[in-house]
Amino acid sequence: MRLTTLTLAAVASIGLSACVTVPTVPGTSPAPQGAVSLQQRLSGAQLINNDEQHRLLPGGQVAGRIFFGPSERDFSPVNGTWSVNGNTFCFGVEVSEPFCGPAEISGNRLIHYSDGGTMTWVIE
Repeated sequence: MRLTTLTLAAVASIGLSACVTVPTVPGTSPAPQGAVSLQQRLSGAQLINNDEQHRLLPGGQVAGRIFFGPSERDFSPVNGTWSVNGNTFCFGVEVSEPFCGPAEISGNRLIHYSDGGTMTWVIE
């Protein structure tokens, strides 16, 4: 079986992007680039939105805080789960079922469409 590798290489010293390697096997389709990028970009990231701050831990767990007052000390700790399947992002804290829907990353923002609404998170 022949393995083909597409390699996009660059030299950091002249300001180009880092290397990206996407292996493919003839007769199969590689994982969609968006799915790989979404999963990789979000694993370990912190999401911030209004009065919420959550760390997306590897393995699908969420550790976070929901703020209920003006002080940094006015928060309630929360736990939950997250996952990515293709471009579908599922996220839930302290709920029985996570909210799932299409997601996209634009710069340092995660835009998550679910249940007829849109959530925009800052990714740190």
